[in-house]
Amino acid sequence: MSSNPIAAENLAEVIRQVAKKARSEEDLRMGVEHALGATLQALGLTAAPEYEKTTLSGSADAVYGHAVIEYKRPGRLAEKGFPARLAGQIARYLTDLAHRAGGRAKQVEALERMIGIGLDGGQILFLRYSASGRKRESPLPPLPGTQTGFLDVEGYAGSFQMIGPAEVGRESVELLLLYLRALSRKPLTPEALAADFGPQGDIAPRLVNVFYTALQVHRDHPRVATFFAEWDRIFGIVYGEELGKAEKDAPELAALYRMVGDRKGAPLLKPLFFAVHTYYALLMKFLAVELASLQSGALVGSFVAPLPAAAEKQLRRELTNLENGGTFALLGINNFLEGDFFGWYLDAWSDELADSIRALARTLADFEPATSTLEPERTRD
Repeated sequence: MSSNPIAAENLAEVIRQVAKKARSEEDLRMGVEHALGATLQALGLTAAPEYEKTTLSGSADAVYGHAVIEYKRPGRLAEKGFPARLAGQIARYLTDLAHRAGGRAKQVEALERMIGIGLDGGQILFLRYSASGRKRESPLPPLPGTQTGFLDVEGYAGSFQMIGPAEVGRESVELLLLYLRALSRKPLTPEALAADFGPQGDIAPRLVNVFYTALQVHRDHPRVATFFAEWDRIFGIVYGEELGKAEKDAPELAALYRMVGDRKGAPLLKPLFFAVHTYYALLMKFLAVELASLQSGALVGSFVAPLPAAAEKQLRRELTNLENGGTFALLGINNFLEGDFFGWYLDAWSDELADSIRALARTLADFEPATSTLEPERTRD
């Protein structure tokens, strides 16, 4: 699990202090919501909670999109049997909200995206729906010192999994913040990534074209020529006799990435492949460093988030650190990019290339890197 440890610890301390002074459930809700709103704003996260949202089973205290927070008077979660009763109450709220999605299949899909949270100021519990119940990989990340419970849902084949109650502390509040952050971002799933970064999106054609043009313009640059020649040597070994057939398919590949060709006609196969490889290598590096940062414990310590607004010198410096492995080394990962051919673009720099990489970073920053933690069943690899 990952988060901003300072923000999580500070918020946890505020919640505990609010609980000490609160005389009622409403006192707790008002105090925590005020602190939570301030924390989300400080982290650059937008939220528009709905309070006392009416459902068929009652009024949910606070609804943040797919997240429902139910507050209880301080000390209630320590009462024997109460956590299970609270989990049942939250489960009813979640299923009520899911009914608005449409048919049963859509209801199940909506339920699997939801998170229920119970909080009394001293302890917190989390609730997630699992369509296949106990047979599926646990939909909730574990919290130290907690046990997992399951709650069946009438009319649904699956069940809810409950984690907690856990003490209000850094780790439990980290998980709360991660779920709330995920509400405003796209899930980091293969399908969502393919839609935005595959050839049918706008980013891939833009960068492949820019890389291809940069390669043609800077073919005589010593480093660019060296990287391309070494890649070409290995490329020839891998593809061997298939190169002739591939040359015939070059126009089809070019059309896939919306290329118009150069003055001599259709794009050349090898430079085109090199541009495509360079694009996907850069995307994979961005993804890898985001996930590595997540595991190191940084809620907003994103590599890609600052890049769209970075000045040209700063952008190039950050990319240089990424390509020479320095960014990964800071995260404890050494030799990750050893033998990589695809940092050549730094020697073929241009304003157009910089703007295209900013667009890549801007689009990737809309994704939630913690999806693999929050929704492991949707990400797998």
